[in-house]
Amino acid sequence: MMLASIEAEGPANAWNLIFGVELGSPNEAFHKLMGDWSLHRYDESTYLVILDILVCLSRSMSSWSIMIPERQDLLTAQRCLQYAQALATCLKENDPQLVKSRPYLQWVIAEAELKRKLSPNTSGSDLRDHLSRYPGLTIWRGAIPIYLPIRTENPKWTVPRDGGRNYDLLETVLQTAQDLKDYRTEVLCLGELIYRSVNMSERLTRLSDLQKSIQGDVLGY
Repeated sequence: MMLASIEAEGPANAWNLIFGVELGSPNEAFHKLMGDWSLHRYDESTYLVILDILVCLSRSMSSWSIMIPERQDLLTAQRCLQYAQALATCLKENDPQLVKSRPYLQWVIAEAELKRKLSPNTSGSDLRDHLSRYPGLTIWRGAIPIYLPIRTENPKWTVPRDGGRNYDLLETVLQTAQDLKDYRTEVLCLGELIYRSVNMSERLTRLSDLQKSIQGDVLGY
């Protein structure tokens, strides 16, 4: 229900409706969530659910699907992931196998994505500015945009050459998602890896095949 509300209402509205507090409130926003779920005692299923919610919330706050997020939105997403990190660490310490769970894997991706967006050199604003010079329609559904040309223009893209500090960790996440046939997580991870440019052609081929042939995600493809 909470994940559906975040997706339908947007993170700020959903948080206000469910908890009656502003998401931007530094002291109350996440304390309310933690308090309602009695997280003082470890419970694996509860911790996984809350981790999933926090990751979804962070990604929604930093998403470019409608507009570029404000700096304050990114900082709220960062604060959200700080709470998520505590849960992820606790899950790992209690059962190391949980690092292969979807919430944990997607938390790793969300951490890498947010660090990139907070960095002025790799935030992605350069790509957005580049595409805005062309007449076609740009749709942001993740790290990699979809460009719909009006005529035959091809804006191309010169990506950064450095995979970044999170590259090896993302490679591990990708391999784990593929082993588990967790296609949703694989798509998220491929998008972030493509943005980091290493083996870009291979990643794009896998992403298009995954979305078109396996998931049937016509819009994503």
